[in-house]
This record gives sequence, structure tokens and C-alpha cells, in this order.
Amino acid sequence: MDFYIGRKIEGQGYFLVFPSLSLGNVGQLSIDLLLQSFSDEVEKVGYLNHPSLLPVVGHSPYSIDVAELYLGCEVYIIDKLKLIVVQIRTLLTKSRRSDFVRKLVSWAKELKVNEMILLGSSSSNVRKDQQMVGPQYRYLKNDFSTLEYPRSENWIKFEPLPKYIIEVNRNENIEGGDSISIPFGGICKAVYQASNEIRMPMSAILSFTSEGNNIPDALLVIDKFSEALQISSKKSEWVFPPSWIHLYGRPAPKSLFG
Repeated sequence: MDFYIGRKIEGQGYFLVFPSLSLGNVGQLSIDLLLQSFSDEVEKVGYLNHPSLLPVVGHSPYSIDVAELYLGCEVYIIDKLKLIVVQIRTLLTKSRRSDFVRKLVSWAKELKVNEMILLGSSSSNVRKDQQMVGPQYRYLKNDFSTLEYPRSENWIKFEPLPKYIIEVNRNENIEGGDSISIPFGGICKAVYQASNEIRMPMSAILSFTSEGNNIPDALLVIDKFSEALQISSKKSEWVFPPSWIHLYGRPAPKSLFG
């Protein structure tokens, strides 16, 4: 993986935050909310390049007035919050996805960040009975995570899926049988395993999600992220990027409903 930077990054004391590329693009939407809401403190410092990243380029998602091209995998720093943020706006090729994950985790280790934090989702169609009520988010930590999540009945660690759910959903590429069975969770499980292998602290915040308007899911995830890192008091509300006006098109004409 190649990292092209505009400034040297000192990762000590920082958290590395990035999306899990999971169902509903919840992780990417959450990262967008973070970058837009703290736009005055955000500095774009470079981008990542890897053969698994499909090439994509576009206009700024955060300002209609900025004449600057944005790429598929960019790196930002919010010094005020001690965050290094990776936003991924493209797809990963399946054949090289594992190599991308290993190199991303190794890069985090080289930076000496406190911990990697993934933001993402898990399919709400594949849940245990007790997961269908109560808080619709979960956290996950690997063996070396040092981040202390709030001690509250609303903060629940991601539970293992029973074997019968795995068997029923075997045609949906659900991997299971352990505590990190994350249906349609993108790269979250791969990052969990790769980070354990090199003793890199890692955790994740995930919402139970289905396809559709996933803005509420993203708001839930970024709210819980800010609560976990105790930055809630620094932002009273989340700001939507101007590019989001194109997410779901125009509402249906009222004439359709008589």
C-alpha cells in the first residue's frame, strides 16, 4: 500500500478511524458526518493507494464551492480531537481485499496510534431474538483493545450468532460460529483477525441495518462513537454534507397519492 502525504503524521496519542464498507454504507456516511461537522478543524493530509481500490474521482463532497478533486481513499487529521480519519469512497476487489486489510492494519501499527476504530453495520435481517429489541448498536473489541466503552446496559458487546442462524443463512455468505460473526459487515471481521495477529488494538461500533435510507443508522453510529471517545460535548449537532442532497433523489410527487 502506498501512502501519499502532505505532512508527516505522528500517530501517538491518536485514534485511527475508518469505515468497515458494510451494509448500507453506514460507515462511510458516519465518517462524512464527522468530517463535515468538524470541517473547521479537518486537514486533508493525503491518500492511500492499493491495487484493490477501484479508481474513482469526483467533486468535493463537503463543499460546492471548492474546485478540488477527491479520490477514493483519503486521509484526514483532526488534531483537536486526536483523530486520524480514513474515508473510503470506492469498492475493494474481492481478490485483493485481504491484502488491503493486512497492509492497512500494518500501517496503523507503524503510525503507533492508540487504537483502530471501525464504524459500520451488521445486517438487521440476521439477528438473535434478543437483538430485535433494545439498543440497535453493538461494540466489538479485539484482544488488545484498551478503549473503555461506557459501562451501561445500553452498551452491549457484539454477541455470537447461534449455529442455526448460520445454517439458515448459508447462501448469504454469513460466516459464523464465533463472537465475530458479522453478517454483511464488510471488512470488520478481517480487520479484527489481522489486528489480533500483530497485536494491534482494534474496536468497532456497528448498527443493525437494512438497505434503504441509512442516514438514521449513520447518526446512531457517530453519536455512539462520540460518546465512546467523550467528544459529544464538543459538537451539539451533526452537519450533513451538501453532497447528501443527491443520496436518494427527489421525494415522490404528491400527486401520486391523490
